[in-house]
Amino acid sequence: MREFINLLGAAAVAWPIVARAQQPDRVRRIGVLMSITRDPDSPMGKAFKQALVELGWNEGRNIEFEYRWAGADVDQMRTFAKELAGLNPDVIVGTSTQVVLALLRETRAVPIVFRDVVDPVATGLVRNLSRPGGNITGFTNFEPSIMGKFVEFLKEIAPQTTCVAFLRNPPTGTPGPERFIQSSDAAAASLGLKVIRTSVHDTTELDAAVAALSQEPNCGVVVAPSSFFAVHQARVIDLMARHRCRQSTGFVVSPKREACSRTASICSK
Repeated sequence: MREFINLLGAAAVAWPIVARAQQPDRVRRIGVLMSITRDPDSPMGKAFKQALVELGWNEGRNIEFEYRWAGADVDQMRTFAKELAGLNPDVIVGTSTQVVLALLRETRAVPIVFRDVVDPVATGLVRNLSRPGGNITGFTNFEPSIMGKFVEFLKEIAPQTTCVAFLRNPPTGTPGPERFIQSSDAAAASLGLKVIRTSVHDTTELDAAVAALSQEPNCGVVVAPSSFFAVHQARVIDLMARHRCRQSTGFVVSPKREACSRTASICSK
């Protein structure tokens, strides 16, 4: 979070210290487009505002927020991106790859700071990591080799695993997922694991997919990064538990279920 706030401060060239000192009463507008359901009181949201306060930015005095909550709805992301760009804010904060792609379609002038973006170079969001260029900067916590690492981790925590299933939501997933597939396939092959790839587009398909995967003996499940699984993380964990999957962790993390955070899931009857 600290790194994110520092990036936000650096990204907006419209916020120089001198100008801020000369215009103490000017209210800056921050657009925020979230790929989650509405949750203004989330721990991350509170930390975000608190860090801004520590840097001298106080809501109601010199900054105001324009929030949009798109959930995992790509059409909503595009609609809200257009709305926020039309407001001409001083900076826009965006979460998830699809959100940032939508924002870049609408503006190349307003500074954009992102988080939770997958492989920003491969998806064309930035030129390179050291010099992103354009009107965009931010940080990423997902890159291709991590998929292979999750497969290795899965086998390490559950040596009886003989296959690995990958759950993916194409609409909100990684554009051009080939590099992630190559990484996961290489790791699976090196460990002698059978690979199953399953795409789900809604919660009905998700329920059916987990039920089907639970019939595979000694099959682990890795959930690919996407807004869909972030929104439905609790549902995924509950489904795994319902079908007697054990050792849950991975991309889908539920802060209220510490025992189930950060793993893959092993399903067996």
